Amino acid sequence: MNNALVLQHLLNPTGFTGRQCETKDLCASNPCVFGTCVVKLSEVSCLCQVGYTGQLCNISIDPCHSTPCANAGLCKDLGNQKYECACQPGTSGPQCEIIIDSCDSHPCANGGSCGSRVGGFECSCLEGYSGTLCEEQLDQYPCQNSGQCSLVKGVRKCTCPEGYSGDSCEDVQELDACSSSPCKNGGTCRLDGNAGYLCECSTGYGGTNCEETRPQCSAR
Repeated sequence: MNNALVLQHLLNPTGFTGRQCETKDLCASNPCVFGTCVVKLSEVSCLCQVGYTGQLCNISIDPCHSTPCANAGLCKDLGNQKYECACQPGTSGPQCEIIIDSCDSHPCANGGSCGSRVGGFECSCLEGYSGTLCEEQLDQYPCQNSGQCSLVKGVRKCTCPEGYSGDSCEDVQELDACSSSPCKNGGTCRLDGNAGYLCECSTGYGGTNCEETRPQCSAR
């Protein structure tokens, strides 16, 4: 190397370049914190490292900002542009992108069909079975007192006749003595503490339930 050039390089003041130190080095102060300084048309720009932004590459980008965790997974910032996903039940993988098929173990009993979903599964039971896993066998005639049995989403339900209630129609309800309209021929039913009810009959009728026709005497 030419000794004159070496001497010139050594004598260049900081921040200047060129054979005669005529050019100012705009990147000499290292303005880019986490990036590389580039001069274009006498203007300084910074090429930022991965994970940083801003005019001087001095702003750290939150790695969780882009929501990298799938299926409602929770993102935790570990620093240094690293993150970790805490997955919801039923999911796995670095980004919780894998949905675990809960039906692989065939959890539904007695021929029930399994439907997988995030966080678990659901069993659809055959007629005659119920329960979360279709493990309960229903009675063939579970409804008492002539109640009608039906299955609603695999669960037994009894429709009870008048006068009965309860899950199996086992409870006898106390009926209003007049609810069956015992008074005939337009008679009016009145509740009575002793007899249960009394009928007030219309003109021309009599009997306990106004069932008897009674001729009226004509005036002379």
